[in-house]
Amino acid sequence: MSSENRLSQYLSLKDSALWKLLSADSAPYVIAILQTTLYDNPDQRVLKGSEFSFRVGQELAKLREAGFNDLARPAPEYINAWVGYGYLIRRFPQGASEEEYELSAATIDAIRFVANMANQRLIVTESRLALVAEALARLAIDTDPNKERRIERLKAEKERLDREIQATESGQALVLSNEVSMERIREIMAQSLELIDDFRHVLDRFSLLHRDLRQRLLILDDSVGRGDLAQEVLDGIYSIKKSEAGRSFEAFYAMLNNPDRQGSLSQSLEAVFEADYFKILEPQERDFLDNLIGTLLNHSMTVHNRTSALSKSLKNLVQSRTYRERRHLMDLITKAKKEALEAVDQAAPNKALGYKLNLTGVRFSSISQWTMFNPSSVFIGKPMRRADQALIDFEQIAGTIKSTEIDYLALRQAIIEAVKLLTKASIAQVLDLFPATQGLGSVLGLVHLAHRHGQLGQGHETVEWDGLDGVHRKARLETWYFLLERVDELLL
Repeated sequence: MSSENRLSQYLSLKDSALWKLLSADSAPYVIAILQTTLYDNPDQRVLKGSEFSFRVGQELAKLREAGFNDLARPAPEYINAWVGYGYLIRRFPQGASEEEYELSAATIDAIRFVANMANQRLIVTESRLALVAEALARLAIDTDPNKERRIERLKAEKERLDREIQATESGQALVLSNEVSMERIREIMAQSLELIDDFRHVLDRFSLLHRDLRQRLLILDDSVGRGDLAQEVLDGIYSIKKSEAGRSFEAFYAMLNNPDRQGSLSQSLEAVFEADYFKILEPQERDFLDNLIGTLLNHSMTVHNRTSALSKSLKNLVQSRTYRERRHLMDLITKAKKEALEAVDQAAPNKALGYKLNLTGVRFSSISQWTMFNPSSVFIGKPMRRADQALIDFEQIAGTIKSTEIDYLALRQAIIEAVKLLTKASIAQVLDLFPATQGLGSVLGLVHLAHRHGQLGQGHETVEWDGLDGVHRKARLETWYFLLERVDELLL
């Protein structure tokens, strides 16, 4: 390709959201905030408007405290600007109480590009070479049309596996070191994150197709039949499925519907969890692997459901021919704009046109016109009678209070005893020593006290308790610790 063609291509890309974000003076601030709030946790790539605004506000406050005083505007103003620039996608799902936000594909690409710059590999790791070699070997076998050569390669692979089995049986098998194992598992995690980002690209392509076809429906001539329109929709969807991101999504979605492949993946992950190097990984890395299948499943189901909904809406639009009504409305708006432009030279904005327009309005009244409510004007019915004197059962009252109010006094005493015994006790450890007498209420009380008097640790932990209904339950919580040096706070 010549430099002229490349220049034309790059000039057209200058208007893209990705180019604008990377070339903006505020790019470091925007990428840092959006990566922290919407990218780092794969399970929280979509946030409701109130939660997202709160998190952005928190990050802005932290940056201002750190001395970055250029961020003077409130969070909603930045969020609206980012939506306008194409950095964020804002949608209002049907039946939802508020809008939702997620990163655009362009912002995801920018985050990955900048993150790779900050964490460049200075050498080609052994794990990447091994993955490339395995992929090439598999490709050579799967794409060779010559039967003899393919059989030879398969036999060579079989002999290699037989030698490995014999070495394992004799105790001479080579086991990867923790260092190499951690390299490989981190490479796998990086590829998993890229797979999730590919899902976002597929969804964006479907959304662009959906919008493009709807716009084209508004300008098509009535002579175009519904069959031709339906064929355009099918062709567009087919082209997306055959794209690189589309093939990646289709392959993974097919694997999720294959019980054997999904079971094999689960078994492989369980083997990783039991390995020694798994304990050396960072807490967030262990959490990522622990939730890998669920995360991939949730993202793939989101893409599948949204693309199915877009395809269904296009099909309904073509079949119902409601696009004709919208096209007629567009024609009326265009005609009104044209006539308005023609009238600009004939009438000034402040010139009376002699036309009376009845506007809708609101009737105002003074609060002094309101009348007070008179309870005596309402018929009550039978007169109230004095109830008989009742006996007070203090045990029953204590049981009622226990079932409706969290016993913080008992929880504080349990925490104090646990900390004196262990010096540093988590919520799960407190519950192990002092079971939850109020079921979920005791767990919530410990979480509340941990946020007020505890210290946030790394990773998550599993807590267990018996509910008031006798059912044993579990929950996964952030790890909070109660410390011996802060035990005086619990006595206040």
